[in-house]
Amino acid sequence: MLHRAERLRDNVLLVLLHETAARPQEVRELRWRDINWDEKEVHLYSRKTKEDRDLPLNESMKHLQRWKAEWVYLDPWDEDFIFPSIVGSRHDRMKPI
Repeated sequence: MLHRAERLRDNVLLVLLHETAARPQEVRELRWRDINWDEKEVHLYSRKTKEDRDLPLNESMKHLQRWKAEWVYLDPWDEDFIFPSIVGSRHDRMKPI
């Protein structure tokens, strides 16, 4: 399935889901501030269990770095969703997919 992902965004999303075994909603609502680049971790919050957790990242880090470099906006903010909503040609950086 990873090899079939045509867009970089979809590839990063699938790699994160696979590596973290997180719920789709947890990954969908990630913001750039949730990535700890130094520790190579992602901070996830579950609405279902109401708990936070930090998970290590390996393969996902290089994909996330590339996604951030080639991101929709030239200047990603910490508050931006990593996977912003894209409706037609309109992007909303403050709304998750």
